[in-house]
Amino acid sequence: MADAQGGALVVEYVGGKLHLHDNPIGVLTNSPTFDWHQTNLRNYINLTSINVDALKLGSVEILPLGQGTGLLGLPGDYTPPSRFVKATALAYAALPVATAPEAANLAFHILNAVDIPVGAIVGKVPSPTGGAPTLSYDRSEWATVYDLKHRITYFRTYGDLNIRKLDLTRFDFGGKAIVHVPMPTTMQAQDVTPAVGN
Repeated sequence: MADAQGGALVVEYVGGKLHLHDNPIGVLTNSPTFDWHQTNLRNYINLTSINVDALKLGSVEILPLGQGTGLLGLPGDYTPPSRFVKATALAYAALPVATAPEAANLAFHILNAVDIPVGAIVGKVPSPTGGAPTLSYDRSEWATVYDLKHRITYFRTYGDLNIRKLDLTRFDFGGKAIVHVPMPTTMQAQDVTPAVGN
């Protein structure tokens, strides 16, 4: 949970007991518990967005292979702990922006870095009849970014990366009917090919 003043709270049930954690980091993944993630961040305190200098070994100078050397060692797998570390590193490396729409755009770039494409995570589901297991494929069904101050929800789906927004100030939350907002699930590419010929 988060509020428009920047406060965030993690609500977890562990072993059937309610646990509440302040979340000053502002990042959350689904497992393990939040306190574990906070401890795990200690394994990555050397990470920085600043490129490292060349290393001198006697008369030999070892040059970096390219840009991004400060984040060398940043996890790249799709486990929740790795996604937590990566999202935290990117969120805190990001330069501040001036407007809420720019912040939403930046948030989507960070989310894209931990987005799970189909095929990256495959689970084996045991057969109820004892036969060969079937495969199940995880994916990031959608991504949402909330502008709590202006009450705007931005979202995109797995099938369509175009970002859409809902202005929640224009919804009647006292209404009796459930409002359904369609979420496109197939790519809607805008053709910008210039006209050819006369």
